[in-house]
Amino acid sequence: MFLTFMNNDDWVYYKMVQNFLNGNFTLDSISAPTFYTQGFLGFLFSKFFGLSNLPILTILISLLSFGVFGFILYKFFGLSKKLSFFFSLFLLINPYFAYSSIGFMTENYFLFFILLALFFFYKFENSGNKLDLGGLFLTLFAGFMLRQVTMVFPIALGAYYLLKRKYKLSLASFSFFALLYSFYTFIFPQTAEMHEKPLQFHNLLKFDYSYALIYGSLLVLVAVLFPLILSFVVSGLKKVSKTKIILLVVLTFGLFYGLNHIFKPMTLSWGEFPYLENTWERTGLYPRGIVGTKYQFKYNFDLYHYWDLGSKILLSVFISYIVVLFKKKNLIDFNLIFVVLYFGLMLLSETFYDRYLLVVVPFILLFLIKNIDISKFNLLLNFGFILFLSFYTYQFTTDFVLVNKYIWDKSNDLVVTQTANPSDIHGTNPWKLVYPNVSRGYLYKFSYDSPEVNEGYRTGYTVEEIKVINYPLNFFIEPKIYLYKKKVIL
Repeated sequence: MFLTFMNNDDWVYYKMVQNFLNGNFTLDSISAPTFYTQGFLGFLFSKFFGLSNLPILTILISLLSFGVFGFILYKFFGLSKKLSFFFSLFLLINPYFAYSSIGFMTENYFLFFILLALFFFYKFENSGNKLDLGGLFLTLFAGFMLRQVTMVFPIALGAYYLLKRKYKLSLASFSFFALLYSFYTFIFPQTAEMHEKPLQFHNLLKFDYSYALIYGSLLVLVAVLFPLILSFVVSGLKKVSKTKIILLVVLTFGLFYGLNHIFKPMTLSWGEFPYLENTWERTGLYPRGIVGTKYQFKYNFDLYHYWDLGSKILLSVFISYIVVLFKKKNLIDFNLIFVVLYFGLMLLSETFYDRYLLVVVPFILLFLIKNIDISKFNLLLNFGFILFLSFYTYQFTTDFVLVNKYIWDKSNDLVVTQTANPSDIHGTNPWKLVYPNVSRGYLYKFSYDSPEVNEGYRTGYTVEEIKVINYPLNFFIEPKIYLYKKKVIL
């Protein structure tokens, strides 16, 4: 199978599915997600196709998510099938979506149930049928049994209906949240990891961190939805008075200076676009899962400099437009309410990873698409960006798969051909977690670093193999992985 490696922390999810297959349905002590929905899907799939093929299930779920989102646009937003497919591409080519389609991570499974819940929400909004509301709550329970953060949805639902003065629906939504929370607190078999990671309310007192997390996240979201946000603003500028345009420009300049003056990205991670930690970095997807400094691509600095700068300018324009020109009654939008509450919860989490942003992408997309003019200019603008982001995401995804597949396969080969102990191999981060080495005395090491740039490898190890990562249209400069073997000192 082409995905023969484990990705990030999905090794523990594989382990739990294996336990399910053996009749043990207890969650692993280090499992933070509630996981059961994904676990049972993996259990049923593995029964027929084998545990090692779980990445195929993830790809299928990812494609279904893409399809459900497109169907929502077609069914409830009045778009044609072609336009629904076109705008759905913003989800498909998102770097976080592509990354989470690989392996057996929880993000795309969670996204699938959230999108199903969105489908039932819009269906209920159109029909008023209580069966659709029941379908919504049932889907939310399935999502909750995958990840606890699903509880944001009924809270957002309750707040939305409260603002719409639909008090019975608001009460029903808040009551459903209360039932979920009570079930989780008093009945659900919480793991040690769940107990050890309560909400961190003290984060609200850390202004630099809280501001950087919100602002940095918004910059990343603007970056991957750039032309849609630009289309949103342009669509609202028709027949606007000169006075309001001047006010918009002045406020934009003020916001651009003020927002960036107090932005301290180093409080999040390493202080450069795309700012957030774990998945999407300047050199690829999850590059820190392998030791060493990863190879770059040409014009790397220029791309991120202007992408970052453009996102900062557009975010200031967008906020100014909302303040000056956007009709305030249109802000009572379920999608916006969900995004605001979700960010509020993320502020309270002990650790925030960038891939957590994926779930808000469809909500922002729906809000933007509902408020733009689908003109030829806007379509052309979005089409050009889709081509760019597709190529960019293709590069990072293909590189990630080939690098991790090589290291994982080669590590297994060393175990067989060299009778190496798996724990003596310093492979990818998941390999080290599956086969922990307490002493850290590794016999074999994989690294991005060449012996010319790393003195430790040059003096203490011999180069066993150099793997060049090749694929069509590869834009990386000297994409090499080095396999080292520790020198034997007599």
